[in-house]
Amino acid sequence: MAVYDAATRRRRTDIDWVTAALSDGHGQTPVIRLEAMAASGEVGYGNYIDFGADGPYRILVAVRLRGQNLPVSAEFRLAHLPQ
Repeated sequence: MAVYDAATRRRRTDIDWVTAALSDGHGQTPVIRLEAMAASGEVGYGNYIDFGADGPYRILVAVRLRGQNLPVSAEFRLAHLPQ
């Protein structure tokens, strides 16, 4: 996952941390930190999340920028996994 600025459409480089949590009909996974990974000179964030067999899923991603007290969060919904 990459983090972009909506106004400039440029990739953010001032990231303190990124986390994700997955929830489905059975509850929520613990919040995990997404690790910074470099690819082609750019930094993205990722980690392994076990989706299991059931859905739909809600993925809550939080990003804290350096120098900010509160994170920015976004929610993604996934109705089913590709077969």
